Amino acid sequence: MESEGDSGACGNWSTRGSNPQAGGVATTDTWKDLRPCINLKKLAFNNNDKIGLKTAQKDLDIAIKKARNKHRLDIENSFNAKNTKHLWDTMKKVTNMNSVKTQPTTMNSADKANELNKFFLRFDSHNAGHMADIDILNPGECSPCTELLNCDLVINTFRKVPNKKSAGPDGLTSFLYRNCSEELSEAWAPVFQKSIQSCEVPALWKNSVIIPIPKISSPQSGNDFRPIALTCIAMKCFEKIMIECLKEEVSPFLDNLQFAYKHGSSTADAVISASHLILKHLEAPNSYARVLFADFSSAFDTVQPAILVKKMLEMNVNPDMVKWFFSLLTDRTQQVKLNGTFSKRLSCNTGIPQGAVSSPLLFTLYTNSCQSSHTQNKIIKFSDDTIIISLLSVADNPSIYFDEVKHFNKWCEDHSLLLNTTKTKEIIFDPKGVTSHRPLAIGSSQIEAVNSIKYLGVWIDNQMKWTVHVDYLCGKLAQRLYFLRRLRLFGVSSKILITFYNAVLESLARYAMTARFGALSVKDKNKLCKQLNVALKICGCRDHRTLQVTYEETT
Repeated sequence: MESEGDSGACGNWSTRGSNPQAGGVATTDTWKDLRPCINLKKLAFNNNDKIGLKTAQKDLDIAIKKARNKHRLDIENSFNAKNTKHLWDTMKKVTNMNSVKTQPTTMNSADKANELNKFFLRFDSHNAGHMADIDILNPGECSPCTELLNCDLVINTFRKVPNKKSAGPDGLTSFLYRNCSEELSEAWAPVFQKSIQSCEVPALWKNSVIIPIPKISSPQSGNDFRPIALTCIAMKCFEKIMIECLKEEVSPFLDNLQFAYKHGSSTADAVISASHLILKHLEAPNSYARVLFADFSSAFDTVQPAILVKKMLEMNVNPDMVKWFFSLLTDRTQQVKLNGTFSKRLSCNTGIPQGAVSSPLLFTLYTNSCQSSHTQNKIIKFSDDTIIISLLSVADNPSIYFDEVKHFNKWCEDHSLLLNTTKTKEIIFDPKGVTSHRPLAIGSSQIEAVNSIKYLGVWIDNQMKWTVHVDYLCGKLAQRLYFLRRLRLFGVSSKILITFYNAVLESLARYAMTARFGALSVKDKNKLCKQLNVALKICGCRDHRTLQVTYEETT
């Protein structure tokens, strides 16, 4: 599992104490079995009944042992059966995992759902463009998807639907598509063919249910929710087929510095590339770098379909396919589901629904033209996480950087992407203090220059020393050691403890290690390795390879 943010591999972990009389095993499920024994023990103690106290303690020890064995067997059986969902659910009970992201019970009214739906559509424009801009072009040849699409392709796509994929507005589950793929393909394949030939997406397939996912523990406003769209599974499968065709046509035109949604690329690649550019440049005398960490407001929700269509045509995408995607993004409808309550359905012509299969690639195409205008500047992107790196020296004109930022801001305005200047930050990498630096402003807003910032899960400081990130890692590792100790308390096998260690602790330390581990000081390396050695000792593992060995193997 990859550890890129605060929550790591398995969610938000916070310690929650157990009753010491319950031997540290009191969970929601076992407490009702242990409570009678604890009450008998208290009663015997209050009555000064030594024999009764001894008997009650013995019964409590037996009950605790049974509780531990029950959870241990649940974990081991789930592990052996490769039932990951039940495995993690049991681990949550054993470690008293406390899920932080919960919706307040007061936010369950239809009024609140309607309010959120209007908020999510606040950027919507009914003037989304017209198909006339596409129709005036020469008709495209037969779409490549028309020739490829057949019953066998539909069957294979249905069979690959994940077991836990949420059903869309039509209520048809993933179980149905996986187990009745051949029967359903006979009905759906002709419909898919007709949709491609007519360049139209049926209105029912463009309906979506928006699930507001809280970004923080106590959401108070619409900005505290992330709108995730649920569409019907048939539409997801159809989009998957269309996206594979689209990838083949646009792959030669994609920006090499966009690391999101690419096969074999991850956030670690973006961090490594940015770090390499900066560190290599700072080796030259009288050099410094300025980096702008841009933050967009609801980037996916502000995408303009008409602009996206023009960009696809510039990449020589088949016009019929372009029309199909334009139909997909316009005249959509959505309603918010909040605590079982549905809002009114509203129409939408702007934005790309988050959670849709095609959204990641379409957003990549939309921002593909966001590239640097000067050779000394680089724009590195991971989805909407965008940074502008300006590699300068004392002899260079600072306007190289300021003009690039101005050009970037103009590009954002032309593409209806809103920069959040409050969250947009700047770091100046000038460890030798070679020159003074003029403050940066975007429009009328002053951009704050900070000493460190968290970028794609890694803390970067203006000295490129990584000490801030190591302190952050050690804090997270110390927090997760508690849960490893809890699992050992329940007598979980060493094999499962090692799996937990690899997934939850070591993955956090290994993330983007190619960019930072070689540059760590001896003190920081020792501090990090000390935490991992404690974890390995808990697991009872003495021959596990060290971070240093792992780093040497990956470089």
